[in-house]
Amino acid sequence: MVVWEHEYSSIDTDIYARGYDAIGNPLGSYFTIASWTEDTTAPEIASGGSSEEWLVVWQQALGGGSGYAIKGFRWGPAINTYFFDVASAFSQAILTEMPGVYNVVPDDYIRLSALNRLIGVKFAPRLPVWLARMVTLIQWRYLGSTVHPSWVDSMLVDATLSNARLKSTGWLPQYTSEAAVRSAG
Repeated sequence: MVVWEHEYSSIDTDIYARGYDAIGNPLGSYFTIASWTEDTTAPEIASGGSSEEWLVVWQQALGGGSGYAIKGFRWGPAINTYFFDVASAFSQAILTEMPGVYNVVPDDYIRLSALNRLIGVKFAPRLPVWLARMVTLIQWRYLGSTVHPSWVDSMLVDATLSNARLKSTGWLPQYTSEAAVRSAG
């Protein structure tokens, strides 16, 4: 995944991202991460590794030239983290010396059956993996989907992450996976 900023004018810069494979071929089209009338600059990206989770942070100019705010956007298939926990982790990173990589995740996880109940799914058909790969490939290659077929395999892997390193700095998650799902609804 690559992120970049595009300057439309001296006061309007937007941030975009695009996935690439191991040899540099683009995976789908680029997409917008941040597009506001204020300046959005200095994007940085972190990866969850094989889980295909991504986090981009950037600085955004505040109105009236009163400074900058740190903003973030996270995407990927597996983990539900409440945005207030993400914001408090960023604050922790700013206020303390935290070199390295930290996982911002809740203490719990949520099973697919519980997730389906929370979002009101009454029937969730199970597709054979080969069919899911084929449908995803067709959508990606011919219909312009940004979901690469490799994401099917990443959905089959347990992507449970540990927040122990982040908690050792004094940060604590305040919300559960269920609260994160409910906030998205």
